[in-house]
Amino acid sequence: MEFMQLLCSRLLVRSTIALAMLCFYSCSKPAKKSSESTRANTMTDLYGLREVPTFDLVLSENDMGALRKNPKKWRKGGFEYEGQVFEDVALRIKGHRSLRSIDKKPALKLRFNKGKEHKGRRFLGVHRLTLNNLVEDPTMIREYLAYRLAREVGLPVPKAGFANLRVNGAPYGLYLVVETPDTDFLERQFGSGAGELYEGEYGCDLTTDDVEGFDLDVGQEDRSALLRFAKATEASGDALADSLWRKPESPLNLEHLTLFLAFSTYVGDFDGYHHSHNYRIYRNPLDNKWQFMSWGLDRAWFKDIAPYASRGRLAKKCFAHAECRRDYLLALRRVHKAARKLNMTTGAKVISSIISEDVNADQKRPHSAKTIMKRRKRLVEFIEDRERYVEEHTRCLDAEGNEVDADGDGFGCMDCDDSDAKVNPGAVEACDGVDNNCSGLVDDAVSCPCAEERIDNETYALCNLPMPFVDAREHCVARGGKLANLKSATSLEKLRERANSIDTERWWLGGSDRETEGAFLWSDATAIDQQLWAKGEPDNTGCNQDCVVLTKGNAKLHDTHCGQHLPFVCELP
Repeated sequence: MEFMQLLCSRLLVRSTIALAMLCFYSCSKPAKKSSESTRANTMTDLYGLREVPTFDLVLSENDMGALRKNPKKWRKGGFEYEGQVFEDVALRIKGHRSLRSIDKKPALKLRFNKGKEHKGRRFLGVHRLTLNNLVEDPTMIREYLAYRLAREVGLPVPKAGFANLRVNGAPYGLYLVVETPDTDFLERQFGSGAGELYEGEYGCDLTTDDVEGFDLDVGQEDRSALLRFAKATEASGDALADSLWRKPESPLNLEHLTLFLAFSTYVGDFDGYHHSHNYRIYRNPLDNKWQFMSWGLDRAWFKDIAPYASRGRLAKKCFAHAECRRDYLLALRRVHKAARKLNMTTGAKVISSIISEDVNADQKRPHSAKTIMKRRKRLVEFIEDRERYVEEHTRCLDAEGNEVDADGDGFGCMDCDDSDAKVNPGAVEACDGVDNNCSGLVDDAVSCPCAEERIDNETYALCNLPMPFVDAREHCVARGGKLANLKSATSLEKLRERANSIDTERWWLGGSDRETEGAFLWSDATAIDQQLWAKGEPDNTGCNQDCVVLTKGNAKLHDTHCGQHLPFVCELP
């Protein structure tokens, strides 16, 4: 009903009799016709989609050139909206995959209060604006819908709306305006903005090695609290539950964690904490507890992910503990209940209707009208499938939330196949193409064979068992070998060809600079030949890239974060 009332309000503002009649028969409580201008006076107006405004940026040729050379460095320009003019607004281009040049359709960050002379300056009540360019979202609506559902279930996420942008008078098309997580936002969400807000760079997770890699967005540059939190996650099983979940003085809000994980699974946020990317964590000084925050949801509602597939450190630890796993499944039901309340399929159609004129007029959009329609149809199908998805994956709970053990093996919701008593977390891996021990990997016992390849008088086992670098290294040792050291371009070429026939993913090899930063060595302590690296590698981008992989596209080496879950190559005696 909320989405239909939103459409009614928008249609009545446009003031045509036919649309008003349509609205009258479609909404139980149509909005009254307004004689006032649709001009947004606050960000609440903008987020309420009362209009899709047009913002104007005015940049000098100097600043345009500077943004071409260094897009992420702050520059200054003019900003105008409905007669309001702001000089010297700080701006820069943002994004990773969505990064576009200033001449195309860049995503932007704007600050109205940057510099002493502009301290306290606001636009529509806010210090900052984030303009997402929607190039990663061919529906142009899924990020908006994901944030709306997250707010409905009580997660601390930004509000969002839409706006058109012109740069020096040239139309740049439709953007998603996202509330910026700043001190004002934290104050509204948590009651205090005095804590630390960190953004997880690609690969950053709650390990002590990664503490320095997190980007500090808000707060003082003191990482001691974050380090204590990371150390608290090092325990496992009941020891972890006792130290991190059950004690009142725990640094983690467990109810919030399970809700965050459930939401991420429900909307298919594979580009978020699922692989340690696009998320934030905040320490609320009022209770000294950490909470997670979703961010960059432009790839939601697209890829179905298994309920326990998240590779986030705390996600995996939660799923491995019966009490936390049950709470997570209950939270999954809670998210679905909120989605039904909002009627998300109707919402997708309503938001599409509201921005239809702006989408059609967007000459810089990277997606054709046919593609947009096709992806929106898929989006609606994804939402409609959530009923089946939640029912299927919460069968181990009855209507009251009590665990059900259908096969009587004593494992309930910890069981990955509750129809077969021989498959459970206590079973032995039988090397039969089944995940007998519910580890999430098929045939991952040392006794199970990996594909072997003879290259230049050495024997290699190619194990398609995605796991972190340290676990892969231990697995190779358990097989009587070590992570592979390949020291010639010819050997790497042969290995890449064989690996591609199994999986075109990157593969762990035995090199790292974990001992001395910047000094990459093979496991036998010999230096890695610079000629084996891909162009520009090793670059240590993202968060603490210390381990060596064979690249996807060619037989070259890259450095990446050691916590990534990747297949690996063992070198056997």
